Amino acid sequence: LREVAARVITTQIVSALRHLADQPQPIMRCDPKPGSILLHSELPSRLEVTVADFGRSKAVAQTAGADEPCVELPSPGTGTLRHLPPECFEPAPPIDATVAIWAAGIVFYRMLDGRRPLVEGETQSRIGHERLVVHRARQLEFAERSAVSPQAEDAIRRCLSYRAADRPDIIALSGDAYVRPKKRSRSTAERPST
Repeated sequence: LREVAARVITTQIVSALRHLADQPQPIMRCDPKPGSILLHSELPSRLEVTVADFGRSKAVAQTAGADEPCVELPSPGTGTLRHLPPECFEPAPPIDATVAIWAAGIVFYRMLDGRRPLVEGETQSRIGHERLVVHRARQLEFAERSAVSPQAEDAIRRCLSYRAADRPDIIALSGDAYVRPKKRSRSTAERPST
């Protein structure tokens, strides 16, 4: 997709994740992926995004003293392996909402580049057995011919930080100047070209 369209979609994904995090009992959406992102429009001038498929979501309670609510995955690599961060390949990993930040970064990258970062062409089985994400996560590259802006590349790199602690939390990401929605009047809002 052109960056303007990918940015609009990513902004709405981040907004949906923020909405889930703002609930009295936060909902952790573990691995948003292209198949669970529905695009629709009632008006020709406005594209809207719905995040669906909450099979891997968890309602979590804030733990006293913890910065982020955490849950434990039932087993390593639970979920869509192409969209999981390195920590999800560890035995019984405790995970927090930065798992969804990683997945949103993967989706944003895929919209801009057309390829899956780190594991393009690999099978789910090989990704899991050889822990390819763990071994390749520090080697994120963009195609030389890429027309991705430095701002988009920076946003993706922050979302795909190897360590969960280095990724922005949902509040920081939703307030980021590149990711937050631009205020536009309804009459001048244009649907992005894809």
